[in-house]
Amino acid sequence: MPNVPTACRTKGCGGYAADRGLCQECLKNEKPPERVSKFDRRKEWKHLYRKSRWRNHVQPAVLRRDPICRICSHNPSTVADHIRDHRGDETLFFDFKNLQGVCEPCHDNKTGTEHGIGREKNLPPKPTAVPEPGSIPPDVDFTKLLNLDPKKKKE
Repeated sequence: MPNVPTACRTKGCGGYAADRGLCQECLKNEKPPERVSKFDRRKEWKHLYRKSRWRNHVQPAVLRRDPICRICSHNPSTVADHIRDHRGDETLFFDFKNLQGVCEPCHDNKTGTEHGIGREKNLPPKPTAVPEPGSIPPDVDFTKLLNLDPKKKKE
């Protein structure tokens, strides 16, 4: 049974539908669907990040206060991060006690983890603990370090 041609669903178009209810001409002119990122969960309060108070005063002050990332203590801080998620609360948004300077990889990981989308691959290497000069860790075995066999006698 052959398909019966149907009218294009675009208002004012007199063409016949070819695909998804649209004629060939309307398919060419159709805009791609707007992509909404599932990772952008702050649309309701995105306007707060555009305020001049944030851009010109608060954010630069936090980055001056914390020049090194407060999470990894390795990279320079490039992002003013909210310690507690503000969820649009302006008082919490602009509170200096709730802000810290962090590097972008640490910020992306922290924010992603809080929102269930964390990535570990962009994290900078964690600094290794350096013992204080003159201190000896209690678990060091010097016989292994010096390649000495305690059972073997000196000749």
